[in-house]
Amino acid sequence: MILIYSNQLLALSLLLFSTLLFGQQPSKETNLSDAIKIHQSAKIPEPFSIQHATTKVKIKHIQLSPNGENLYFITRKDNGVVLHIYNIESEKSKTLFHSNVLNRAHWSTDGKILFLQSTDYLAYIDPFAENAKAHIFHRFNHENEEQFYGVDRSQSQQVLINRKMNTQHDGKPYQLLRINTLGDQQLIFSDKSKIYDYLFDASGQLAFIRQPGKEQHNIFQITGKEKKLVFNCQTIDKCQLIQFKQSTKELSILGLADFNFRSLFSFNLNTKAIELIHQDPEQIADLISINTDPSTGEVTQLDYLSDRMRHYSLNEDLNADYQWLESQLPGNLYISSRKTGENWLVMQTNAQLHHHKYYIYNFKEKQLKPILDNHRLSGNPISPAQLAANIPVSYTASDGMLLHGYVMLPAGRKLSEVPLVASIHGGPFNRVKGGYSPVQYLVNQGYAVFQPNFRASTGYGLQYLLAGKEKFSTRVQQDIVDGFEYLLAQGVGDREKLGVFGHSFGGYSVLSLMSSYPDLFKAGIATAPGTDLLELLQTLDKKGINEYDGVPLRFALPVLFADMENPVVVEQMRKTSPRNNGNKITKPLLIWGGGKDERIPITHLREFALKLRQSGQTIEFIEDKYTGHNPSPNDSITPKSMLFLVAAFLNKHIKNVETESDTDISTYIKKHRVY
Repeated sequence: MILIYSNQLLALSLLLFSTLLFGQQPSKETNLSDAIKIHQSAKIPEPFSIQHATTKVKIKHIQLSPNGENLYFITRKDNGVVLHIYNIESEKSKTLFHSNVLNRAHWSTDGKILFLQSTDYLAYIDPFAENAKAHIFHRFNHENEEQFYGVDRSQSQQVLINRKMNTQHDGKPYQLLRINTLGDQQLIFSDKSKIYDYLFDASGQLAFIRQPGKEQHNIFQITGKEKKLVFNCQTIDKCQLIQFKQSTKELSILGLADFNFRSLFSFNLNTKAIELIHQDPEQIADLISINTDPSTGEVTQLDYLSDRMRHYSLNEDLNADYQWLESQLPGNLYISSRKTGENWLVMQTNAQLHHHKYYIYNFKEKQLKPILDNHRLSGNPISPAQLAANIPVSYTASDGMLLHGYVMLPAGRKLSEVPLVASIHGGPFNRVKGGYSPVQYLVNQGYAVFQPNFRASTGYGLQYLLAGKEKFSTRVQQDIVDGFEYLLAQGVGDREKLGVFGHSFGGYSVLSLMSSYPDLFKAGIATAPGTDLLELLQTLDKKGINEYDGVPLRFALPVLFADMENPVVVEQMRKTSPRNNGNKITKPLLIWGGGKDERIPITHLREFALKLRQSGQTIEFIEDKYTGHNPSPNDSITPKSMLFLVAAFLNKHIKNVETESDTDISTYIKKHRVY
């Protein structure tokens, strides 16, 4: 059975937006009039704290066994994790052990053992044994840059690692190795270039690999120690090897080829013909992931993310199961389907689920039941009644392009009078997915929060991705402003109470928006922002950061960003950068920077902030000397402190109210505040 929420606002919201969540993406601007009526007539939800908003999920990882009869899950405890095994039929779980070093676990192909992955070693455990104990079988040689590549799906109980032999000088330092539970190593292939993807045949022999070329990704067919180039994927397409049919000589690939959307297609090695196998039926979204049967390599599931996750199968009989699941569980579903066995694992996420929910779906009996709720609830998730739905919206940019995003509306308030702020994602080649975000705290405090997927965001096809080229300080920022204008026209937000905040490229956008539209926003918060995009990209390229699986960033720049050889284009991008326009910022600005950030030089942020301060502008500058571009996964204080900085700055300059702090936050700010 499925738990039904009793909260009236949630029920009405789900009914109102059923066509958006479960039907086709709208092809025209979204009308928010009904949503506004529902939210304004609802009760103001109970408040929750910044500390609660940033609480991490209790269940960290989970994976269904190959036969669908068991699953493992990892929960957080103290400063470590706990590994559990769960039997689906008996609905009983067993704790295996507590660890301070375990990162992930992986089922062996035969489902009889779990491989355990840490930073320094690989181990295995028989989770079904009465006194299960872990056994280390490989310690990573970090001098040779060893990386865990995953479980070998062509073998019953073996794993794959990639190794770079820094002490070897034979011209083929990169090795792909197979290791069994005794620690025995088999060299599968060695070459002068790193292997980023691989495909084995039915006998376990390496059949295909993907490696970087000078300007694109190359797929090679492997025969013994020899390789033959058979296909090229373009610079920005890290295409994925899926399956090879020996009888027809057809290689299945997940990628772009000549399509606008990432798709599943086949390439015939004999005829060189490309044939489309599956593409988004609604022609909105890229194919983002595929499930395959480990024993045959057959594709069992295809996943697309438009305004929400949608799932398809090449087996038409299963499509009804996916559609039913999507109709029962609002938001994004991450489904682990199995060809053998009767059970699928379903993870549900949406904006009103602080912590994910998990279900087992028996596709033969068509039954859906929640699991592990006791573990989930022990993490003290915020009640769905206190959280806002993330409403998918489409709006027309001032140049006529249809754009997408989400908006969260505070309940129980007159929406034309509330502050309206934008949370701008980083990347820029990234996107908002509509799930839970700690910025729900702002909605709970009475803000409407806009999350734009401006042009250059991923997931909407190649044309959408490339539409921001050469215009990241201009047209892309205008997309965000157009989103504000759309929401204001719909009756959301007070024009005199607008704000912006964002991280990384989102921070870059904050600086661009506040310098290009100095009278529009009351305040902005830029965390880890670049100040000059061209200089930043060139620095990243020199450091080898943001490579496309070995293809240098410099070869992606002409495709994604700009023709770097065109002095007119380069000069225009420099001219419109925040660094050259910071003097136009007139409204209060807060900048946060990480002293160990390898992407954004802290010296650039110091210089930018100091110039504003010397010119008399209202500027606050926080320099966290111990943090990089993002807080570390085990850091709980920095994320809540950063959310506090955003909320307190907006409250101070837009709502003129105080924001509640705690000892950790006060200490953090006192320690890292420059001015």
